[in-house]
Amino acid sequence: MATQKNLILFSILLAAGSCSPKTTTTPTPAGTVIVTVIDYRELDGCEFLLVMDNQQKLQPDNLPEEFKKDGTQLRVLFKYTDGMSVCMAGKMVSLTHVEKAVAGK
Repeated sequence: MATQKNLILFSILLAAGSCSPKTTTTPTPAGTVIVTVIDYRELDGCEFLLVMDNQQKLQPDNLPEEFKKDGTQLRVLFKYTDGMSVCMAGKMVSLTHVEKAVAGK
């Protein structure tokens, strides 16, 4: 009887533990830079640009919708791309990693 109670208790604990939310965080890749999203839609052909600490502007070709908010700070990795743009306000880039910047990181 004690073995059956232990088995039931173990089953309940196992089921309860499997229902707890799992949070997995992927580490931030080395070499990311902090940028600020700036809404440049007032300029012809421009959308959202990324401004680095040195004031260099980047024009991403693949900024996810969730980050298209003026003043948002992001951590990004990017590669420069060849291309022409009507905006001509920043260097063309393709983002390879994007995450919201967390203070102190």
